[in-house]
Amino acid sequence: MKRIMSGVLLFVLGLGLLAGTTCVATEAVVNGDFSSNAALYTTYPGYNGGPNPAAIDNWSASDVGIGINGSGISTAFGPADKSAATYYAFIQNGGKSLSQDITLSADTAYNVSFLAANRSGESAATGRVVVADASATYYDSGASAWDTTAFQRITDYFITPASIDGTITITLANESGGGGGTVCYSDVAIEPRAPVAATGGNSTYNVGGDRVHEFTSDGTFSVTTGGDIEVLVVAGGGGSGNNGGGGGGAGGVIYDRVFTVVAGSNYTVTVGSGGAGAGSGSVPGSSGTNSIFGPLTSTGGGGGASRDGGGAGVSGGSGGGGGGGGQPQATAGTASPAGQGNKGGGGYNSGGSSAGGGGGGYGSAGTAGASLQGGNGGNGFWSDITGVNTGYAGGGAGSGLASFGGEAGSVEVGAGGGGPENGSRDARSNSGGGGGGIDGTSGGGSGGSGIVIIRYISGAPAGTLIIFR
Repeated sequence: MKRIMSGVLLFVLGLGLLAGTTCVATEAVVNGDFSSNAALYTTYPGYNGGPNPAAIDNWSASDVGIGINGSGISTAFGPADKSAATYYAFIQNGGKSLSQDITLSADTAYNVSFLAANRSGESAATGRVVVADASATYYDSGASAWDTTAFQRITDYFITPASIDGTITITLANESGGGGGTVCYSDVAIEPRAPVAATGGNSTYNVGGDRVHEFTSDGTFSVTTGGDIEVLVVAGGGGSGNNGGGGGGAGGVIYDRVFTVVAGSNYTVTVGSGGAGAGSGSVPGSSGTNSIFGPLTSTGGGGGASRDGGGAGVSGGSGGGGGGGGQPQATAGTASPAGQGNKGGGGYNSGGSSAGGGGGGYGSAGTAGASLQGGNGGNGFWSDITGVNTGYAGGGAGSGLASFGGEAGSVEVGAGGGGPENGSRDARSNSGGGGGGIDGTSGGGSGGSGIVIIRYISGAPAGTLIIFR
């Protein structure tokens, strides 16, 4: 990801730095804020051509219906609140785009950021930003319906391959179908991702040119060289109910690919614990506790409901499953706050048969219980932040019983309470909800513990000059 120059060349460059020159990494995108010739766009609504310039400086338009909100065009196409961007490009109607050829180094990490919005008051539009060469895609925002109320800032990073095939191009697209949908972009930037140096964590190791810190207990992430990091914060999973109970909800997940840390700062890390399964009676399993990295807080998973006593699944990062008894045990917990997980599945009770619902996972909701069969736990979250593609935050499975008497013969569904697939009685990895108790005497399974994982480009040894080229 980085290039380190040594020997005579390093010495010569060092003399240059001593003489007052500096090496500055420049942005790859030119006129990313669309200000270069914006003052010449004076005729509403700002389309290319006619009284306005035929083209936007440094950008190639694929078709007509593309332009800039130039000087004095206060009502140009855009979101309701245009204050985040002084100038912006708009692309009206689907199947059109703006593009620019750019120069990037091989095997190097880059941050990419841009403002995006849809025009307010009209049909929905789908935007997409792609960076690619002739054979490989480096970055793809995915088809997105941007907000119509205001510009939103999109930030991410990518790593170029070891060999670049031909010309690299960044494309800003409107991928909508026919109609008047309009997509707007501004402040498009691609810059090298600077190295970071820090300490902390229960284990640290290298993945290629990156450094990874794993926190499995509370601690401090101390930064000596600031920059951008990738961070995954997973809370503790909820414990399940017992005796035909619902599965515990997975711990909430926060994943930030571009989180900026400041040199000299210490970031407090709290790792949530899994909630205990319900031992007996009507109470639900305990919820997991929160995990925290600095200002980021993921919420513990909700406990699953027990069969007896009328309790509902508990809400949390992902909600716990409903219990298998009479109403309102069938009620599942919801995901709260939104965006960290999914709801649990409802319980089942009919004709002397009952079953608990599965706990929610980050990737999907838990499924409802059915006759004699507990519901599946929701799928988890996949990430290769450790260098190995791993699942986190799967929901626990519900328990199924043949009758209200609590006989043996329940059905466990799926495998890996904390894994990427569906839940089971045991939480086998980070922050999975516990599975429901398997018979009338067994208590529910406990939720898995949370985890905080940080990854960044590692800093070079002291005195080494890093050249991005």
